[in-house]
Amino acid sequence: GIDTYVFSIAAENGMDSIVFSDVGGSNAVEDILDFSAITFVGGSTSGTKDEVFKVFSDANVAVDVLTETSAQNILVLTRSYFASATALATANTKFTDCGTGNVLILYANSSSEDTRIALCGLNDDGDVITATDMAVLIGMTVDHAATGLSANNFILG
Repeated sequence: GIDTYVFSIAAENGMDSIVFSDVGGSNAVEDILDFSAITFVGGSTSGTKDEVFKVFSDANVAVDVLTETSAQNILVLTRSYFASATALATANTKFTDCGTGNVLILYANSSSEDTRIALCGLNDDGDVITATDMAVLIGMTVDHAATGLSANNFILG
């Protein structure tokens, strides 16, 4: 069935492990990841946040990422790998046009490892200046996350 996972502010949340089975290929995930307690970049419609899901296949997000646009707030990195949220925050990333504020970044240490969801703060230059791991998606690689998840799986504040 469909489960909803509710996340509080990063300092109080800790990192949750969510087990996904039989993901990848054409299998879409139906579960909901609710981050509505946190304010994100992006426009709103009728008082609700627009969730904008974007897959980045750039091998190096430390150079200007040309496919990002304003208000993208759920970023999936399928070819740029980071060992931890700390490594993501210390890298010089270039999500220049996404906006200043909070985004979710789905990333992994390699193409075969579990996806992590980090709450990240972007500065005016598109650099990740803060990153806190919120969840690890057990059994889901970043390629599976890119194809099995969509904006419909997220609720942002």
